Amino acid sequence: MNAPHSFDAAALNALAVSPEVQAQSMFDQMVTEKCAAAMQADFASAGKVPPASLIDTTCNCVVQKL
Repeated sequence: MNAPHSFDAAALNALAVSPEVQAQSMFDQMVTEKCAAAMQADFASAGKVPPASLIDTTCNCVVQKL
């Protein structure tokens, strides 16, 4: 007996949004990833561990400002 096909909700939502929204979302994701990587590298080079959620909060702010 085969299981019924299931669809990923995110994939279905991606089909429903405009290309402009998808492009902005991709841009936001890229900025967030670059920001997080830079912050993690800065903390690592200083030999410190960032407080919980600091990177997420900071990078979300950067995305909002851009």
